[in-house]
Amino acid sequence: MSRLTRSRAGVRPFNLARMPRCLAAVDTPQKAEQSSRMRASIRNDGNVAELLIMDQIGEDSYGDGVSAESVVNFLRINRTKPINVRINSPGGLVYEGLVIMNALASHDATVTVTIEGLAYSAASFIAMAGDTVRMYKASDFGIHRASIIAMGNRKEIQSVRDWLNTIDNHLVDIYQAKTGQPRKKIIDWLDGVSDGTVFSADEALKAGFCDEVIDPKAGNRSSSNGRTSTNRTAGPHTTLQEAKNRLMMLRRRGL
Repeated sequence: MSRLTRSRAGVRPFNLARMPRCLAAVDTPQKAEQSSRMRASIRNDGNVAELLIMDQIGEDSYGDGVSAESVVNFLRINRTKPINVRINSPGGLVYEGLVIMNALASHDATVTVTIEGLAYSAASFIAMAGDTVRMYKASDFGIHRASIIAMGNRKEIQSVRDWLNTIDNHLVDIYQAKTGQPRKKIIDWLDGVSDGTVFSADEALKAGFCDEVIDPKAGNRSSSNGRTSTNRTAGPHTTLQEAKNRLMMLRRRGL
């Protein structure tokens, strides 16, 4: 099937043959290699299962990344067990992320999410599936609009723009359900200065994206119930593009 259409009330033909890679499923001939990699990222200790999302969301052609299929299968096997999810990810494929988020949100037992470093882009809305979302004090949370690289005539480009609007509406719904913030404020955060907004742990707590801030050295946490935090105010302190540039610099240095 080469095209995907919406309901009759708003028909939107999307040419899946031209679907950009950031939205498309990626063919991975190294399925066996990826499966062994994924097994190294999960741990099943008695009554609690642990899922480590410490890579990009979705597989690439080398089998790297956290695939939705692997997470869904892991949750199916551990359907009655509480799940601890640990996240340090720059994000990745939006639909892989939505599948992972929906699977975690539908899990029968409690899901606790801990952001240990980065939760950007697709990783940020995966985190919203937790019954409790915790962040280490030295960690960041970033959101932005869906983005693609596309080519084609003006009708094809318009259909891609419509598709992006659909995805962005999903994102607003997800973040609003967690934070209770006005829709306009979330849209402003998605826009940011140029490409989204990054929040520190304290800023994310005050905005409602997380429920607790963990200070491992002090041994205390801040709870969202009282919204106790430091004196920092919720809002952008770094654009997502600046954070991406920092990540790229660290990768070039081999860090």
